[in-house]
Amino acid sequence: MNQESDRELGKLLLRLQQDEDEASLRRIIDLTWEDVLLLSRRLVCDQAAAEDLTQDVFLVFCRRFSTIRDPYRLRSWLHGVAVRKAREHRPNPREPLLDPKVLQFLCDSHYKEEGPFEIVTRGEELIQREAALRKACAALSPRLRTCVELICVERCSRPEAAARMGVSVETIWQYLSRAVAQIAKNIKKGTKI
Repeated sequence: MNQESDRELGKLLLRLQQDEDEASLRRIIDLTWEDVLLLSRRLVCDQAAAEDLTQDVFLVFCRRFSTIRDPYRLRSWLHGVAVRKAREHRPNPREPLLDPKVLQFLCDSHYKEEGPFEIVTRGEELIQREAALRKACAALSPRLRTCVELICVERCSRPEAAARMGVSVETIWQYLSRAVAQIAKNIKKGTKI
């Protein structure tokens, strides 16, 4: 947290802004990850939420690093993003919390050997996949979309979905098959839907 490390971060950020150098991005994340994680722990008081908040901060950084005006104040910029994003991570008192045992299992079972850069990269990939899936689903016909929503979102059984849509169970199977094929086709094509 001294001036020398801020200077190093500033130089790395300038190189990243000018050349989009991946090595500079990795180094910046490695140098600042622990500081942001410690701040996140103080802001949200929950280990899992602090890790999520830290990932969110670096996702914002990866999207907006080119807009940072003073590269030598990068650490302050990251802390400001953490404080603003922490508001989204504070639990809503009316919202039920996930069982701590389940949360711990999920945290322990995945991605143990990833570093900070890989975690941020994985987060970006998930966001891109979700956006592509949403676009592909939006391109479905209303009947197919309704069928997918009933089965996948509302968790209706196939006979329930058939009754609600006024069709046979076999037709529901056909709708689902068509919907999956169209979604896969739209995602593979990558067309602007």
